[in-house]
Amino acid sequence: MSAPRQLTPHGQLIEQAREAARPRLSAREAARRAGISEGRWRQVVTGRQSVGGGQTIEISTKPATVAAMARAVGLDPRPVVEAAGFAYDPAEEVEPSVAEGDTAMEKIMRAPVDEETRALMVRFLQERRARNEEALELDLARMIELALGLHGKTG
Repeated sequence: MSAPRQLTPHGQLIEQAREAARPRLSAREAARRAGISEGRWRQVVTGRQSVGGGQTIEISTKPATVAAMARAVGLDPRPVVEAAGFAYDPAEEVEPSVAEGDTAMEKIMRAPVDEETRALMVRFLQERRARNEEALELDLARMIELALGLHGKTG
């Protein structure tokens, strides 16, 4: 039997909420909703990354990643971000990196819009994912069209 994994303080809050979710919320689905890979999810909740040979190294994270993970499991991000040792700033909630294969997030990150609009688009996507709503890609395409129209850009 393997030893129980050690979690960071913010990892404990996130994992407790994920495991208590009904219907059941897998780490893979929670990570998808947060816009990160399942491997990155594990790294953030444990604060460690496996480097082979049974060895691990400590990892760092960003407030935006922690906030996205908190939202993915239905938590208010402020106390979770603060448990990770960061000051909470809603303006920093947009994670600049994009999970590989996340076409919706990739479209947002490539859209020729200002950062404020991009932040709104990311929050919209994360909220839709948290509610597991259908027709996300169509909504996203329409949202990008509207954002481009608001900025007077054509494409």
